[in-house]
Amino acid sequence: MSDVLNNIVNLFPLSVYISDVAEHASLKERFAAKLKDLPPYKPDSRYAWTGDVKGHGFIHLDADYQPWLDAMLPHIHRYLELLRLRTEYVDIFFQRSWPVVTKRDQVVAAHNHENAHISLVYYLEKPENAGGLRLLVNGAPNEIIPNLFSAATAVQPFFIERTPFNSNHVDMDLNEGQVVIFPSKTLHQTIQSESDEDRISLVADIAVMLKADSECEKFMPAFSLWKKL
Repeated sequence: MSDVLNNIVNLFPLSVYISDVAEHASLKERFAAKLKDLPPYKPDSRYAWTGDVKGHGFIHLDADYQPWLDAMLPHIHRYLELLRLRTEYVDIFFQRSWPVVTKRDQVVAAHNHENAHISLVYYLEKPENAGGLRLLVNGAPNEIIPNLFSAATAVQPFFIERTPFNSNHVDMDLNEGQVVIFPSKTLHQTIQSESDEDRISLVADIAVMLKADSECEKFMPAFSLWKKL
């Protein structure tokens, strides 16, 4: 395998930002108990409680969450700088934001956020064995036969081993107090929790707009130039 790797050039990476949040201790003290008092839901539900569809989809408008927004902004800037974008030319908007509470045996099904540009997940409470994050891709660039890298094919004896070269998903087991940022168009889901303790995360959809008028047609124009009809 090592000899073959000398002949491989990997192109078109998906860059995912992961970092510890310095303010985690104070954020956990401020929000953990509050989020455990959220409205009840079916305890036998297969799916996690996601606030965006339960009337809690805009927590960024609640002044109490400002310390969380302030803690996330430097990480968003670092992610944009990773992409070599000049952040002084853009405004960053929290478009939607919500808590997610996951109990034992629950998941968040595969989805993406085509309404936004960047998605962010901050792990406020993440017990051991509480499940991680899975990022998926439809039509992986190396998938020479349709659905070759699918879960159904994975159980067949076609592969010597599964590696990043022949997979359509990557699992990441992040730690409490970390934030992960990735393009909103990325298909993602959570891995089933095997913990009796709740996993609590704060999630945001983010839009990136130009600060002022520009001849660039690819960026979303400055919000000040929009007109409601």
